[in-house]
Amino acid sequence: MKEYSSLERVILALNHKEPDKIPFDLGASAVTGININALKNLKKYLGICTPSIIQDEINQIAYCDTSIKNLFKTDVFTRKIYCSRTCNKIFINVFSIFLDIFLS
Repeated sequence: MKEYSSLERVILALNHKEPDKIPFDLGASAVTGININALKNLKKYLGICTPSIIQDEINQIAYCDTSIKNLFKTDVFTRKIYCSRTCNKIFINVFSIFLDIFLS
């Protein structure tokens, strides 16, 4: 069976077709995120010394950094885009797959 890219894998799954493996998401949204303490323990176990940053203070969900995403080969991840309009400055989280589709 052909090995698909992350984008192809997710699109196939969304279209109810069988990809080479199940698309894996860890932290692309608060719903699929990892608890800050669990992430700290995972990083400690793996010997990763990067700081852990909270995405959602109420639910204690952390941003999953690139080192973890690369290690587990996640298919979906968040990109932070900084937008500014006059005095308004906002952060927008966008799923990578949708950003890749619209930019290509």
